[in-house]
Amino acid sequence: MAFESNRGGRAGIWIMDANGEAVTLNTGLPEDFGPRWSPDGHRLVFFSPIDGMTQLFSVNADGTDVRAITTGSPGDFDPDWSPDGKKIVFASKRDNIQGIWIISADGTDPVRLTSGVDSKPVWSPDGATIAFSRALYGNQYLLLTMNADGSANADGSAAVVRASLTYPVHPAWSPNGRKIAYSTTPCVRDTCYEFIQFASLDGTGYSHITIAGISGDVAWRQRR
Repeated sequence: MAFESNRGGRAGIWIMDANGEAVTLNTGLPEDFGPRWSPDGHRLVFFSPIDGMTQLFSVNADGTDVRAITTGSPGDFDPDWSPDGKKIVFASKRDNIQGIWIISADGTDPVRLTSGVDSKPVWSPDGATIAFSRALYGNQYLLLTMNADGSANADGSAAVVRASLTYPVHPAWSPNGRKIAYSTTPCVRDTCYEFIQFASLDGTGYSHITIAGISGDVAWRQRR
């Protein structure tokens, strides 16, 4: 597995094998955040702050061949690979408007998909849909989906899976693409409780799947 840790006094990417042995990837960058595996397992995409701006990079699983995917942006973050490995979806603050973008894995052809205060984009297993989080007012968030080419967002809207969430949503698709798990912090009378929940794409059938007090990033296990 790959994970982010501040072991060693800096935020960096670590690789852990099945025996629990962990080694850090020395990318040569100040700090590294948000690693995501490429579909073939050979590379990782992540973001790192450069001169006060976060940019996207990729690196081999052994820490070699660090490549800049984006440069000169005021802030690119939260990357995720498309299932075919050809594109990367990410959040960005380009043009002073935070939204979701896609870019080819070699850093060419960036395209804006949304113009909301959006983050945490994740591709569906079939590559056709992207789930993401949108911040509203008063610490309220939406869990949304749109077509991977942005067409569902052409009129400024996207399909709402869950509304009135009070935490930046970290969506994770089920392996069959029929449900989305996510972390959230519902609040009742100024008291908030951390949960992981899941819901169908139309927002029905949602349920808590953890007890209060447990939240964070979510990952589904693939069927074998």
